[in-house]
Amino acid sequence: MANYILNTFWDWDPVCTVDMLREHKAAAYKNKEVIDEFKKDDVVFLYQNGVGIIAMGMVNSERKEKDYTYNGEFRPKEWMDCPRNGETRKNEEFYVELSNFTTFDKPIRHDNDIYKSEIKKELPIKKALYELSDEKATVLLQILWRIKR
Repeated sequence: MANYILNTFWDWDPVCTVDMLREHKAAAYKNKEVIDEFKKDDVVFLYQNGVGIIAMGMVNSERKEKDYTYNGEFRPKEWMDCPRNGETRKNEEFYVELSNFTTFDKPIRHDNDIYKSEIKKELPIKKALYELSDEKATVLLQILWRIKR
């Protein structure tokens, strides 16, 4: 079993984050290699840019794929192959289903002191997926426990 933080792509397309929460899944777009990292029973923490850790669950399916309709405005010029707003691309959303799915009323904010000192300092900048040691995942769960009380 491994532990991961997955960026929900809020800056790219806010609907991605909403879909992950509503459908209890971890997803990536155009990049199936991100989802191929997951194995059954891995723990996935969902991270929303500017907010922090917003949900978590355990992988309980193989990789699935479906069509993806882009709903965002962000489209860098250097990404010429990016979809235009409203454009649907066949089989460009890759995802796994998550069981024991939990959303957090009070997310672990990216500026939480413990998160910054224990977790964030080891994460590479601007990466879609980060693998966490069991120790770091335990720290995240301890922060969540304190926030929920």
